[in-house]
Amino acid sequence: MLPMAAIAADTMTVYCQAPDGWTACYVHYWGGSAESAWPGDAMVADSNGIWVAEIPADSTGIIFNNGNGTQTDDMAVPTDDNNMYVYQNNYWTTYGVVEVVVEYYVAG
Repeated sequence: MLPMAAIAADTMTVYCQAPDGWTACYVHYWGGSAESAWPGDAMVADSNGIWVAEIPADSTGIIFNNGNGTQTDDMAVPTDDNNMYVYQNNYWTTYGVVEVVVEYYVAG
């Protein structure tokens, strides 16, 4: 994952949990201040095997692909933080957020 200091204010981070066997992952974006050329910007795998990239924060459309013809449909870019697309199950989720539940028992 990129350190927070390296992320410009006019970009957003997107993640893709791609199918096993993908040796590359690209993100194609459009609809804002910039549009990527097909197949898009190369993403980098983090230590968890999740693909990560920075895109312009004002992008409205996005496609993840492997550069060899396998791709998602055109999708709207989510507007919240830490967006991860889970390719095999076709849904967006939040990446890197762990919910911790602490329970206390009172002896009585």
